[in-house]
Amino acid sequence: GRGTKAVNAAVIEEHIGNKMDVLLNDEEQLVASSAREFLEGECSTALVRQMEEDPIGHPPELWAKCTEMGWTGMCLAEEYGGQALPLTYLGLVMQEVGRAMAPIPLHSTAVTSLAIQKAGTKAQCQSVLPGVSAGKTILTWAFSEQDPRFLPETVKTTAVADNDHYVITGKKLFEDN
Repeated sequence: GRGTKAVNAAVIEEHIGNKMDVLLNDEEQLVASSAREFLEGECSTALVRQMEEDPIGHPPELWAKCTEMGWTGMCLAEEYGGQALPLTYLGLVMQEVGRAMAPIPLHSTAVTSLAIQKAGTKAQCQSVLPGVSAGKTILTWAFSEQDPRFLPETVKTTAVADNDHYVITGKKLFEDN
């Protein structure tokens, strides 16, 4: 009822103050409009369709330009070549990437790199994240084998130790970019 709404409003006001600003500030508007303008100029529908058939799935030239725009390391720590910007900025860029249907591996790379930054060891972060910020390392996650039955005999992907790292060979059905 009406009394419940008043109580809820009072609880919200007590926890977050009188007002909550959900509008973009000038800097956030600049991030969003810059991303939109860039993608409108660089990412045509023809390019999106062409990338559907491309074995790489993204145009390296566009990825390099996204790196120049600072998108690949925008929320990563400065010690890894990033800009340490708020996650909101990445969300604004991702919104425009989605609007343009841009065939770039930004989502998979950003989510994976942020997970590494949060949960990885210092050595893992130092090994992987500078390459992400520089646009030289693209990250993704793989989901299942070509035979999706989840049986031990259907696993064809292998990881072989090679000095201080592993070489992973195989194909997965779901790869986000």
